[in-house]
Amino acid sequence: MSKEGVMRTFTLHVDFDGRREDGEMLDGRKVLATDEDDAYKKFNGNWGNLEHFGAGWRIEDEEEEDE
Repeated sequence: MSKEGVMRTFTLHVDFDGRREDGEMLDGRKVLATDEDDAYKKFNGNWGNLEHFGAGWRIEDEEEEDE
């Protein structure tokens, strides 16, 4: 279980049914963030607007993936 305020690694995963070229550039990118909202803001700030992919992306907490 993670502690609040601790930086964790979040990974962006893109569904390639949409914008394949952009998705390939973004898929697997990682950021350190305190929570999913912080990770979303960092992904948007670093690599553009994730909303261009519609529902074709997800942000996962690597710590939760390992459990």
